[in-house]
Amino acid sequence: MLIFAHLTINTITAQSHIHILNSNDIITTQVLERLRSGDHDAYKEVFVHYKMALENFLSKLLGSAEEGRKTTQDVFVTLWTKREMIIPEKGIKPLLFTMAKNAAFNHIRRKKTTGGIMEKQTQYLDADSGVSSDDDMTAENTRLLTEIAVERMPEKRKKIYQMLLEDIRPEEIALRMHITIDNVYNHISRARKAIQDILTKAISR
Repeated sequence: MLIFAHLTINTITAQSHIHILNSNDIITTQVLERLRSGDHDAYKEVFVHYKMALENFLSKLLGSAEEGRKTTQDVFVTLWTKREMIIPEKGIKPLLFTMAKNAAFNHIRRKKTTGGIMEKQTQYLDADSGVSSDDDMTAENTRLLTEIAVERMPEKRKKIYQMLLEDIRPEEIALRMHITIDNVYNHISRARKAIQDILTKAISR
């Protein structure tokens, strides 16, 4: 049955003429009941309905369209193998996006390692961003997303932000980097916004 999930994804993805449901269409409780029972057509219907939304979400979260596409396929394989978790009355979207977030975090974990500096990054994030790591995701996932946000920053901004985390005063950072204090604060503000943005995307679904 796992082979079916892979074949279905590959077949549907290859069909350029496939009909994509619009935002007003819904997946009915009956479709979810059939999917939970192992109905192949119901699985295809859910795949077609949510594929693009998941790809867009994961591509933004992971910073790569290709990784977003591959991770989306993993999510739908997981959905098929764990379809008994579906509660038709609650809909499928919350479950799908929870699976997507978990898949994204697992992907990041495979590529990243967390160190002591990440603890300090999380402290700054909690204080300044307004996004709580405790309420909406685990501290570990917050650290992972923070790390990937920092790595995407321009080199100068990344260096300034890391110096800040090492408790180097902005005035000292300005002297070391040979830039104005206003420039330092601008980089710090943009760095924190980049971290806030990636966490907001992760908890907005």
